[in-house]
Amino acid sequence: MPITDDQKVEHDALLKEMHKADDLVEKHSELVITITGAAFAFAATQLNNPHIVYMALIFGLLVSIEWFIKISRHKQIFLAAREKLAALETTIGINTARPMSRINGFSVLQAFAVLVAAGWIGLGVSVWNGWLTKKGNLSASSAFEKVSEEMPKLANNPGSKWELQSMDWREQDRAYEILMFTQGKPQETWNIIFDIENARITKWKKQ
Repeated sequence: MPITDDQKVEHDALLKEMHKADDLVEKHSELVITITGAAFAFAATQLNNPHIVYMALIFGLLVSIEWFIKISRHKQIFLAAREKLAALETTIGINTARPMSRINGFSVLQAFAVLVAAGWIGLGVSVWNGWLTKKGNLSASSAFEKVSEEMPKLANNPGSKWELQSMDWREQDRAYEILMFTQGKPQETWNIIFDIENARITKWKKQ
């Protein structure tokens, strides 16, 4: 059966739509992988600053979820266009629409998006439990120095300097209980619990 002009236009449009969906997924995936790699690398340098890792985790999870949804959407567009193309080719007596296998580029990328999300969750769990942080028995001076470095971020006071009011050892949970205040503001005291085994602040509260 000869192909009409309308059928040829429809055939070309469907092919173009399929290629466009495929190209968009590929470009978007390249961008997401680049961003995710950079975010993972940044988080790896902040293992002793859990709150920063958790912020990176939230960002990474949102990116992974958005990526999975975007892949699913373009996969639907691709499959819908292919179904129409196959029906049209049956009518005009040609067969160029290759069958879609269960394992394809879209499904592989979807699985990878799930693995990336699982990787972020695994990183968060590991940091929460102190599995990736350097363990040991920090001295009191080292513990105070580390707490002083983290407090400007935790107290939302960038660039602030901190002074020690008191520092007590808690043998039952292997941690220091530290009372400290911003330099020049002794009336604003913070209570800090610093776990020396995992070298991290576990609790902080303004008195």
